[in-house]
Amino acid sequence: MFSKPNPEHIKETAHGLVDSAAQATTRAIDKTVDGSVRLGEKASEAYASASDKTRSALDSMADRGSDYLHQGAAKAQEYRDLAREKASHYRDQAETYVQEKPLQAVAIAAGIGAVVASLVLLAAGSRRRD
Repeated sequence: MFSKPNPEHIKETAHGLVDSAAQATTRAIDKTVDGSVRLGEKASEAYASASDKTRSALDSMADRGSDYLHQGAAKAQEYRDLAREKASHYRDQAETYVQEKPLQAVAIAAGIGAVVASLVLLAAGSRRRD
């Protein structure tokens, strides 16, 4: 029934099986490499997208911070100018008062000086007792 195996036939069959296995392995490796490349490309695209979004968000925050800084500086300038105007106005009023009523101005200045001197002496005296 069965014939005696032919060594040449066995050898050819073995070579065929080895070649088939090598081809299957090569195809599997190629698919793995292709999948890895696609995965790498997707990861690279995702990184680029996230990087762009992050950069855009940071730029937007920097722009808003710069705007707030400029607004704050403008407001500070406005308050400084207002304070200068008021100080100039009060100085002018004081000069006018001194020119119109020099004796009263000297009396008021002396009274203020006496009050300040009294407060200084009281503060110095309370420190000595402690």
